[in-house]
Amino acid sequence: MKVCIENIVATITLNQPVRFKPLVRLRNVSKPVNFPALVLRHEVPDASSGAKRQLTFLIFETGKVVAMRTKSLQQLHEAQRAVTSLLRSIGAVQPSTTSTVDVQNIVATVMLDGLIDLEICAATLTKVIYEPHTFPGVIFHVEDPPKATFLLFSSGKVVCLGTKNENDLQQACDRLERTLLEKKLLYPDSSLPYAG
Repeated sequence: MKVCIENIVATITLNQPVRFKPLVRLRNVSKPVNFPALVLRHEVPDASSGAKRQLTFLIFETGKVVAMRTKSLQQLHEAQRAVTSLLRSIGAVQPSTTSTVDVQNIVATVMLDGLIDLEICAATLTKVIYEPHTFPGVIFHVEDPPKATFLLFSSGKVVCLGTKNENDLQQACDRLERTLLEKKLLYPDSSLPYAG
């Protein structure tokens, strides 16, 4: 099983309100209609690869900033430092401003070693939604800690949502794989039970 973080959504809390006036002058800032935040698209260096990565920040006047598009906790903390530094440098917040970060959701893809029969899966597991005419996968909610929601596809690809740290993500994915194997819902070869 291979787990890959695709997106971490986090809230960065500044210790004071943000002044929008210096921000709206930046060319990489937009103001959506009927939305109370500014959207900042900002490149930050990726310490692990050396390349630059474009991230998206929703900046609220209250001092809350939603950070999106980081793929690791290290990138998230780099993004936190970068956006706080930028806001200080343009005078949107005081030079003494500090910030804290709180992960809201980790979105990851998981590639299982096998195929999933979605109809049998939907009939066997509890807390599932399967409506193939509207969505081509099974939505599976896990309530036991760590809580997570999985989107299961017949190819063995899974999207995991709702965990808040890498340890919980790995535990949730391990439990999913164990559950599918124990209930014989994961078929390790290329033939599903109904294949001819």
